[in-house]
Amino acid sequence: MTIFPSDLELALIRPRLTTTVIGQELVRLHQTTSTNDVIRAAAASGRAEGLVVLAEHQTHGRGQHGRQWNDMPGQAILCSLLLRPHWLEPAHTAYIINAFVAVLAETVAQYTSIPVHIKWPNDITLMAGTQRRKLAGVLCEARIVAQRVDSICIGWGVNVLDHPKQYSDHVDLARQSSAICHWTAQSITRADILVTQLNAFDLVYQQLKHNPTAYQSRWRQLVQIVGNTITITRHNSQLSGIVTHLNDDGSIIVATPNGVEVVHSGIVQFA
Repeated sequence: MTIFPSDLELALIRPRLTTTVIGQELVRLHQTTSTNDVIRAAAASGRAEGLVVLAEHQTHGRGQHGRQWNDMPGQAILCSLLLRPHWLEPAHTAYIINAFVAVLAETVAQYTSIPVHIKWPNDITLMAGTQRRKLAGVLCEARIVAQRVDSICIGWGVNVLDHPKQYSDHVDLARQSSAICHWTAQSITRADILVTQLNAFDLVYQQLKHNPTAYQSRWRQLVQIVGNTITITRHNSQLSGIVTHLNDDGSIIVATPNGVEVVHSGIVQFA
């Protein structure tokens, strides 16, 4: 049987949580297909919001656009969270997602010696010289029932102690990835980062209930894509141009030689 590191033992996490919703129920798995799979099943069965599922290893972890995420067991934070913001208008689900990504970026930044940013749409990166290094990524899936937000599943992976050596897709993201431990002088554990993140997002989530746009300005500060010339790969096509605007729903407006386009997702490369 594989023995995993103990720095994500629930006994190390629970006493340090100050949350009222997020992480009130914690589940730790040695291995699963994907923590998002577990959370989606939990949502369908009626489980309460705040459930956090951790895994030491995912056999079918995935990122944006169906890309496979090949983790190294025991090296990363691999989590998913169940939210049920019934108070939120379906058109505003991006506010929750944007806030979560911003809080994750702020959390990672507390443990690095180099400023951290959000690489649109949902990657957490830093600049190492002229190279952009990915430290974390977020994948969100919302379920709308009868024009009401039934659930939001937020999955995320953070490269803490090491980073994946390969990705099973056409983009060699492994060369662009790095781990937090390479960018800090601190002695860190995965529990340190996870506890900081869950406590911070719980406070923000309470703010969003009263003002769904409460964290939009902070998210915008961290994205830093407006004014950049980019190439976006979507499915089997590419689009190049200058980003002129970042919309509240997370989409961007790109001015191309053929006109203006609104883009909701894609793999971005900066010129």
